[in-house]
Amino acid sequence: PQVFDGVTDYIDILIPDNLLNDTGFITKVIDEVPKENIYPWDNDNRDESSVIKSKFYENALATINDLKEQLAKSEKEVIFAKCVKSSEDCINVSMMAKILLQNGIQMSQSGLFQWLRNNGFIEDNEQFKNIPTEAALNSGYMKFNECAVTTNVGKVHISFTPKITGEGQEYFINYFVGDKHD
Repeated sequence: PQVFDGVTDYIDILIPDNLLNDTGFITKVIDEVPKENIYPWDNDNRDESSVIKSKFYENALATINDLKEQLAKSEKEVIFAKCVKSSEDCINVSMMAKILLQNGIQMSQSGLFQWLRNNGFIEDNEQFKNIPTEAALNSGYMKFNECAVTTNVGKVHISFTPKITGEGQEYFINYFVGDKHD
């Protein structure tokens, strides 16, 4: 039961904080590998298995160093993604279109509204136009604000504004930036 205390998501399981640091598991394993005969060309006892072992060690070390670099480069992005996903704040479709534009996706606010309609995230019928669908609400990607508006002749009608949640922001950015769209 206490095995997963402190685990908040799959990243904590796949890449624990101490996995690749100087005192981490991988570093300890590498440090425990005997250094003698790692480079068999430095001594006269060159056999095929020691050459294979040394090449394996070099490849493993290079892979670990590459992973450390990739992890360091993506650390800020992971922190940002976690913050957005857990955020209680929602943004409107216009802001989402701007975020997509900043990420290289050429889509206007009206284009994003059309895409959301065509892909079942918001309603298309006139009575409920632009209200998030039940599937979008259940997925946690969207919410909506409901507001009573009084016209200049005193008539009151209800206005609905679709909002994209933090989880939805992450989903749509990954969807469009990850080239999963048509």
